[in-house]
Amino acid sequence: MNSKQRGMDHLRTKRWDVWNVRLPNTKDQLQVIERYRRSGASTKSDFLRSCILKEDFKVIHIDHERVKIVEELSRINGNMRKIGVLINQITRSINKYHSIKVAHALLEKVNKWQEILEEQQSYILEIMEAERKRYQMKG
Repeated sequence: MNSKQRGMDHLRTKRWDVWNVRLPNTKDQLQVIERYRRSGASTKSDFLRSCILKEDFKVIHIDHERVKIVEELSRINGNMRKIGVLINQITRSINKYHSIKVAHALLEKVNKWQEILEEQQSYILEIMEAERKRYQMKG
């Protein structure tokens, strides 16, 4: 076998690796796309390989209501962190630089922010309790 033939064999082998598949039925296409999205596979190639070889892969189900709740809790958590930072800054400032009169005014602000923080915490607890009850009713 000369070098030219060896090169052709390499091309033949490589072409065998390439598969073109068509799904003419739109319903089938949409079903495959949806299964791919839920599969958790990192690439379409991994997904198809798993399907062809009948390997198991995880299927991800997204509960859109829970996504909204998580987004809301994340927003509240960010706000709580901001409030905590502000409280720390005010307290540090009071301890270092200000007179008693200014300290009282700043402490009033701290108390206001603490009240807001407590309201946010109770709101989070209400959301979590409602979600826990809803989840128990489903299961």
